[in-house]
Amino acid sequence: MFNYLGTPGIYGTARADDFGAISAALSCDAEGADLILGDNGYNWFSAACTLQSRDVHYANPLMRYTIPYRQIGVANQIINSIDESTATGTPLNQLAQAHAIRAFDYMQLAPYFQFSYATSADKPCVPILTGTEDYFNNPRATVKQVYELILKDLDFAIAHLQGYTRPSKQYIDLNVAYGLRARANLLMGNWAAAAADADKAMDGYTPASIAEVSVPAFDNIADHNWIWGVDITEAQLKSNSNAGYQNASSCYQPSLVRLMLQQRVTFQSSTSSFLIRFHLLMCAKDGG
Repeated sequence: MFNYLGTPGIYGTARADDFGAISAALSCDAEGADLILGDNGYNWFSAACTLQSRDVHYANPLMRYTIPYRQIGVANQIINSIDESTATGTPLNQLAQAHAIRAFDYMQLAPYFQFSYATSADKPCVPILTGTEDYFNNPRATVKQVYELILKDLDFAIAHLQGYTRPSKQYIDLNVAYGLRARANLLMGNWAAAAADADKAMDGYTPASIAEVSVPAFDNIADHNWIWGVDITEAQLKSNSNAGYQNASSCYQPSLVRLMLQQRVTFQSSTSSFLIRFHLLMCAKDGG
């Protein structure tokens, strides 16, 4: 299930801008105001810098729609195959992680395909799929309905990840689940709840010091201030190309690629900047 975070979505190895959820995350960053990309003729993410990625006829929106739903499909298979009333131990932890990753995926979809919760709660967003719907007769849910599912999933994850120890930072544990719920509350404008969950997400982690961020950093998933991440290596990026220059490192220096990709899917352990990073680097699409 977690492999989809770094697995090509709909174009396989044919495109340089398709290496799974991480490429969608990089596109999201490029649409913001704090990431500068070179206009060198080989930059496959330049369309996001000029918001051409919002064109319905462009490949990028299709990729950013399909990738989360593919992972949602895997999460739904896990959720619908494990009986929560009898599950204990590892199966229950896997069930909780499936709920959390489904919430994460809907938080990739909702801010991109509709405006903010504050202004558009009752407007159509994206279809809700839990594995039991008629796919051919399933209209778009409202923003409010999507976030109700997100919170329900995260509440379940938090309740059933107590005491769970993950094998690596690629997996979701209790800290990550609290971090995701902090982000959901932030998107919904529940500021106090977002701050409370962010504090719980940071439990056991220490922020980076001024000295640590005064030199090139954010390139090691083992760092003490990283809570969740996907370690995409340069070798993986290079393997995602069968068309010469068409790989992500053609747009950036390799070390910078890894820095940005890892930073984009990582919760940084700090105080106020924790919520800011959630807002700016992981979810904000409509300027709010």
